[in-house]
Parts: sequence; structure tokens; C-alpha cells
Amino acid sequence: MGVSRSPSWFRPARLVRAIWLAGWLACLGACSGPAEPPMGAFGLRFGDVPPAGLPALRTPLPDALAQRLRFYALPGRIDALGGVALADPVLAFHDGRLFSIAAAVAAGDDGPQPRQRLAAAFGTPYCQGPAGASACLWRVGAVDIVFEETGGGPSRLMLRHRPMAGAVAAVRDDGLPLQDARDASRLEDGAGP
Repeated sequence: MGVSRSPSWFRPARLVRAIWLAGWLACLGACSGPAEPPMGAFGLRFGDVPPAGLPALRTPLPDALAQRLRFYALPGRIDALGGVALADPVLAFHDGRLFSIAAAVAAGDDGPQPRQRLAAAFGTPYCQGPAGASACLWRVGAVDIVFEETGGGPSRLMLRHRPMAGAVAAVRDDGLPLQDARDASRLEDGAGP
């Protein structure tokens, strides 16, 4: 009886190369995958309730909508998103849940342009308008990131949770979802459902 030999395809050097190649491909896939969506900022996550003690901003909204849509400011607060320093956020809540954050790019935010840093963090955006006066949109998971360069004033950044923002957009000023409002208006006209 002889010593059993390994199959010809099984050689230690080949096995080491195959493991190295598989590890390299796994790392390449993980490193080049889509960016992780930001799920909030300024210590809040989308879906959170308003922090205690924040006074609501006065907004000119119809009464029914004003009960469901509230805005709060955090003056003087600074946070970073995608390497961009943000200041003085305005938080938007629908039915008591955070769905949008808008903030100015903080004064003195130097280094590479904020738009370039956001592109490095979240990939290539969809932009419209000339550089210096443009709006760019990143769609990362369920989050939209909008960066607006105004040309004269500070640039602004908005984060919104797309599914929650869609629910807000579907509400008319009478407080009814659009479909319910159409049904109600037909009933008022006597047309029936």
C-alpha cells in the first residue's frame, strides 16, 4: 500500500493563492459597496420624537397641517455629515416623528469643497445648475441628501427619510391623505364613491 497522494489540483501554494484571491475579492466588494445611508444627524435618528424642551418654530401652515407637521431649531449646534460641518439645523417632524433635517454649512468649513467631500462619502450625485449655484441629490438607501450651493450665501444641506417624506407629501392642507380627500370631495358633490 502506497501513501495516498493529494489530487493534482490540490497544492498548498494554489490553496494559499486561492484563499488570498478570495479574501482580496471579498475586501474589494466590501470596500466598493454602496455608502451606508445617514440615518440622522445632530444626535437624532429618523423616526425619533422631538427632544424635550425644544420650542416649536412658528410656521404659516393651515391649522389641520400645523397639528401634524412641526418644525424645531437647534441654534448654535454643529455636527458633521460626510466630512461637512453643519450648523443651526431645522428639524421637521410629522406626526411627532423626525423625517427631515436642514442645516447650513458651518462658517469656516475649509478644505476641499463640501460637495466634493459629500461625493467622496456618498458617491456621484445628480446635480443641476452651474457650480457655485447648483443643487445636488444623493439617494442613499431610504435617505435623500440634497446639497444646495446658493452662490451668495452659505450652502445648505437637507437630509430626508424618503418613505416618511412621501407620507408628508401625500397629506393635503385639510389633513386628509390625497386619496381620502378626493373621495371626500366626490361625496360632497353627490357623485358617490
